Amino acid sequence: MSEEQPRFPGGVKKLEGGTLSVKRLVLSILFAILAGMPAMAGSRTAAVVELFTSQGCSSCPVADKYLGELARRDGVVALAWHVDYWDYLGWRDTLGAPASTERQEAYRRALGNSSKYTPQMIINGRSDVAGSHRTEVEKRIAALPDALPVPVSMKNHDGALMIDIGAGTPADANVMLVCYEPPRTVSVARGENSGRKITYWNAVTSAQTAGMWHGSASTIELPLSSLHVSAGGGCAVLVQDMVAKGMPGRVLGAASLTFDTTGALTRP
Repeated sequence: MSEEQPRFPGGVKKLEGGTLSVKRLVLSILFAILAGMPAMAGSRTAAVVELFTSQGCSSCPVADKYLGELARRDGVVALAWHVDYWDYLGWRDTLGAPASTERQEAYRRALGNSSKYTPQMIINGRSDVAGSHRTEVEKRIAALPDALPVPVSMKNHDGALMIDIGAGTPADANVMLVCYEPPRTVSVARGENSGRKITYWNAVTSAQTAGMWHGSASTIELPLSSLHVSAGGGCAVLVQDMVAKGMPGRVLGAASLTFDTTGALTRP
C-alpha cells in the first residue's frame, strides 16, 4: 500500500500570534497526581518526534496512528501539535490551536522550507519528513545516537516539579515544558475525515518556557500551579538550542512523564 502524501495549504492567511490557552484543558493536574511521583527513570531519550497534524486533513490519520506507536516506544518523546489552518475545510480541529501553527511556522523558517504541510514530523528539531512516510521516519530515527547529548530528568520534591539538566557543550538553549493530552478518540463529523473516529496521542495543550540552559548543569523548580495537564496525560521537557531570531534549533535533551487517571506514573 502506498504511503499517504502530505497536504500543503493554499491561500491560507498567516495566523497571528497566540498562546495555547489553559481554558482548553479538561482539568488541571491535581496535587495528588504529583505528590507521590518518583524520580525520573528509564533510558535516556534518543528522539523527540513532533507531529504537525490536523483533524481536517485526510492524509493525517495514518501519521496520527503511527505517532501513537512512537509515543509508547522507549527512548522517544512524541508530541502532536494540532494546527488550525485546515479548519476552513469544514471541520474545526477540537485539539487545534494557533500556537501549534506558530511553532510549525517557526520550524519552516528555521529549516528554510517554502511552505508548511501536514502531516509533518520534525525529529530532534532538525530533520523534516512527511509523517505518513513511516519507512523514512524509521530510517532517520535508527540513524540517531543512542541518546541526546544533554541528560534531562524530572522528579517531585516537596510538591514542586524539579527539572535536572546535565552539563554539556555551551549553547543558548530554551527549556520548554510541554503538557499533552491522554489518547483521545474524536468523531469527525465534517470535512475530509467526515464519519471517521480517529484516536489522537499526546496532543499538546500547553507550552511554556521554564528557563534557559547555557551549558552548565542546572536545576529548574516549577510550582505545581504552573502545570496544566489532563489526568491521564503527561508533560515533557525539551532543551532546545535557539538559532537566529529565536527560531527553534537542535533538541539537545528531553524527558517525559505520563500519568494514569489515579496519578500513578505509567511511563517515564
